[in-house]
Amino acid sequence: MQSSREAYNENIARIDIILNGKGNPNHDKLGRFATGGSNKSISDKELTEMTRSVWYELPPNASGKPQTPFVAAQQRLLAKIYAKQGYNKKPKLMTSGQFLVEKNGTKVYRGVSDEGLEGNYADAFIKGEKHYPGLGVFGSGTYAADNMDKAKGYVYRFGFIPEKFGINGQVISMIIPKNAKIIEAQEARTKAGLFGDRLYEKTKSIKVTDTKDVGFARWSASLNKDPGIWAAAHGYDAILINGKVSQYKTRAGSSNFQGSNFVILNRGILTVDKYPLTL
Repeated sequence: MQSSREAYNENIARIDIILNGKGNPNHDKLGRFATGGSNKSISDKELTEMTRSVWYELPPNASGKPQTPFVAAQQRLLAKIYAKQGYNKKPKLMTSGQFLVEKNGTKVYRGVSDEGLEGNYADAFIKGEKHYPGLGVFGSGTYAADNMDKAKGYVYRFGFIPEKFGINGQVISMIIPKNAKIIEAQEARTKAGLFGDRLYEKTKSIKVTDTKDVGFARWSASLNKDPGIWAAAHGYDAILINGKVSQYKTRAGSSNFQGSNFVILNRGILTVDKYPLTL
């Protein structure tokens, strides 16, 4: 008897054929994503120490304990994981003409704006020395859509209207290779949650000898429940957000993720059009 997972994979394969006229090159014949990539998982011990270093790097509060602003902490920890895993490598570059005719891999697009930034988001992603550790509702990382129009829509949806604010809106075009190691969003969220719980059980038993460490165990577990942090630490190149999986609120109102979207973790696996589209 066919399992629910096997049925799901076969259904994904059928959808590929219906939408594209052929199977997705990133899926096998049963619709499963390739599990390529040679990245290894960071050990629990090392990840705990990396998390602890973030805890101590945060500015202290009035009582002398480290503060716990999650946005700053998520970005700092993900940046450390990127460095450890080699995810800051620059992407391969191609011209717009080459990108247009390229048929290998999955093409995705990221809409960006330069609001409040010194420099240029697109240039920083394509040429910068480090992969910026972004944030998002399905896990920390760099979000990308499966078509150009959707990517343009995100630039406008979040209030970044170039002609109104004089902001430089752009779309970065990139390709995820066939051998990328990818995990689906729901699976990443489940595994990250279980990992955070396990990390808490390990950490809470450690005797606290410094008042600065009070509260660290629970804080560390919560931080490591971020699906993007968990996936990057466990060697994944990207997270797949497949279909209408959630609704969320933005400055422009309610929205949702339709189709396939990705959270990019490993910039070095990508091939990128070196000429971003300016809106």
